This record gives sequence, structure tokens and C-alpha cells, in this order.
Amino acid sequence: MSNSNPLNRLVPIRPSIQTITLGVSLAWVACIFYLAVAPLPPDVPTLEPGSTASLGHYGTNLVFGGLVYLLIGRRSTDVAGLARDAVMSVGLVVLLGVVTEGVQLIVPERTASIADLLYDGAGAATGVAAVILLERTRASRFQLSAVGSAGTTVLIGLVIVGGILWTAEPPYLDECGPNVDIVARPGSTDSPGGAGSAGSGVRVTDGLVVYYDFSEGTGEVVHDVGGVGAPLDLVILDRDKARWILGSKGIEFVDAGTAIRSRSRAAKIYDALTASNQFTVEAWVVPSDLEDGDPPRRIVAVSAGTWRHQVNLHLGHDGPDGVFRVRTTCDYYISASTARVFTGTGRPTHLVASYDGSTMRTVVDGVALETFDGFDGTFGNWDPDYPLVIGNEATLTRSFLGTIMLVAVYDRALSDEEIRQNFEVGPDG
Repeated sequence: MSNSNPLNRLVPIRPSIQTITLGVSLAWVACIFYLAVAPLPPDVPTLEPGSTASLGHYGTNLVFGGLVYLLIGRRSTDVAGLARDAVMSVGLVVLLGVVTEGVQLIVPERTASIADLLYDGAGAATGVAAVILLERTRASRFQLSAVGSAGTTVLIGLVIVGGILWTAEPPYLDECGPNVDIVARPGSTDSPGGAGSAGSGVRVTDGLVVYYDFSEGTGEVVHDVGGVGAPLDLVILDRDKARWILGSKGIEFVDAGTAIRSRSRAAKIYDALTASNQFTVEAWVVPSDLEDGDPPRRIVAVSAGTWRHQVNLHLGHDGPDGVFRVRTTCDYYISASTARVFTGTGRPTHLVASYDGSTMRTVVDGVALETFDGFDGTFGNWDPDYPLVIGNEATLTRSFLGTIMLVAVYDRALSDEEIRQNFEVGPDG
């Protein structure tokens, strides 16, 4: 009697398929470890934020689960034997997931996640179930191993090619000596005074580059009203997810997946800040969600994505803590965090990060909380093509939730007195 299974025609020769399957499985494990330690891949724009990583965990372990079952499954005819082999296969896959999640604890910008392990297990269970079902269609273990190994080899090639395409050429670093750990010390409110005086009712304008007071109240454009050079106007990407506050100033981000961003590169921010190698980023914000972020959320960013060399600078928060990042020619990824910047939702907070070329200060509601020492280098490796993004990253995967009422960027480090002056003027400017 002829066998009508098409796999018989696809795989007529029988080499040492078990050895081939083992080799392909080990190569796939190497790919999984690569994906665990590599910078986050670009998110697919048509998917909700975070979906790419979830699908990646599910898909890679679906393949791995099927391979493991082909290696250790004994093709039992009884239900108990099938269940035993299936559980062992899924367990091995989840064990690998535990190891890779542990590795991610020490990889910059990667975090361990219980949810990822659940996706790993679900993918492995799907792969094992698929192999069991195919075996019930009279496909032999040899045929499944041969076709599975061939398909996985193609996937390994795609991972390698994808890794080459994903890995952007990092901007240069100067030889600045050994990196110095960023050390936080309590802030001081006794710094020298700057232009104007606290309580004068006038905002500081010396060094201003861009200024957004969110007073439009309607439309899709947020205008740069600083009056410095050509205005860098911004556009609201999704007005269903970011809406104007009626009867007041500000835009409320009510759902993830949108941003307010410049239509093109933030040229005048790049030009001004790379010339001075200093900055002050200021924002009046009202967060509506202070759950610990995974990863942190962005309030203001000059960036193209989330990789460590795709960010010039950003100001954001991780739950109640403020987080700040700046790239210099000595380090791709200098970051600092200040605890308890936000004490609750629903209250406007004046958040400022000021950098003078060697130290960064965190000033909240006019009070200097911390100063971070140990920065070095210049902004000579910043990318001139990055846009200005408010309320998210350019990839729309670091969504801020809440209201933003004012954003300003200066090309110098404002003094504590100048920052208090802006604070006392308030979010209405």
C-alpha cells in the first residue's frame, strides 16, 4: 500500500537525522541567547507597544519546543507517556527561559520578566502539540526532524541577517580613560544666582532653545513659542490617545502608543547643545500612573529608539522615580535616577534635569534633590537626525500617561535660583 504522506516525497534519504536535529537545536539555543543579550529589536509599528517582544518569546520557543520533543520524545502510544514527554520538553524550554531571563538582569536596558517565561512556556507547549498532532497524521519522526531542522536552519539564517541589520553602527567613543561610576550626592539650594530673581514672575530666557506652553487648546500642532530661531513645532500623532485639556493648558496622554514629536529632525536642539555641551530640560507634568515602569516612561526625548546608542538625551520616570540619560563621547549610556520625584498622581510637578558638562542635577519643585558626579566627554557623537519627542520614544514603546503642561530646553545649565524662578512662575508661564 502506498504512503500518501507528502513528507515521504520531501525526505527520501535518511542521514543521521538525530545528530542534525541536535546540532540545529543547539544553534537555535545560541540564537535565543543572542536575542536575550542583544539590544531590543525595533518594535513593529502596527503592533501595540511590547507586542514584538511577546511574539518573539512565543515564536522562538515554539520552534525550540518542537525540536526538543523530537529529540527526547519516545512517541508513546499511551496518554501518560505522551504527557510525560510533553511536560519534560516544555520544562526544558522554560528552564532555558529562566537562564536567559537571569542573564538579562545584567544586560543594559533589558529586564527579567515573569510574563516572558509564560510566553516561553506557551510557545513551547504549542510546538510540542504541533509535533504530536503531525505524528498522528502518519508523519514519521525522521520526516518531522528533517523538515523541522531544515526550517529552523532557515530561521537561524534570518536571525543572523536580522541581527546584522538591527545592530546600528555605534557612534564613536573617545578614549576618556576608565568609566567613572555615577555618584549621587544630596543637592544644594545655595548655588549662585542667575538672570532674574526668584519670584519676579518672569521666566528665564537666557539660553532658551525651545519652549512649549501647550496653550493652543485645539488642533494637532503644538507650537514652539520660545521665539528663538526657526520654531520647532510638534505634531500630535494620535488625538484619540493624546487630547487637549478643555478650559486649561496642557495635553493629557490617556492611552499608550502615541507621542507629540517634531516632523523632522530637531536641528536647532542638536546645534545648540552640541555647541555648548550643556543643557537644561524642564517640564511641568501630572502623571496619572506611577506604577513601576518596565521599562521607564519618557517625558522628553531626543532620540530615534531605545537602543543604547539611539538616544541623545531623555527625561522620564520609572514609577515615582525620575530617570535621566545623556550620551557623551565617553559613554553610550550614562543614566541617573532620583527616587521619589513624584509623590502622587493628580498633582503638577516641576521636574528639571540640568547638566553642565560634568555633573547632572535633579531639581523638583524648585528644590535641588541630587547632583550626579562622574560624567565626562562631549556631545560630539550625538546623532543630528533625531527628532524631539514628548510623551514617548520615537518607537512609541515608552508611553507616558498623564498630563504635560510645559516643556523647555536650554543650551546651558540653569542655576538653582533660575530654576526656582521658573518654578515660581508656574506652569502657566
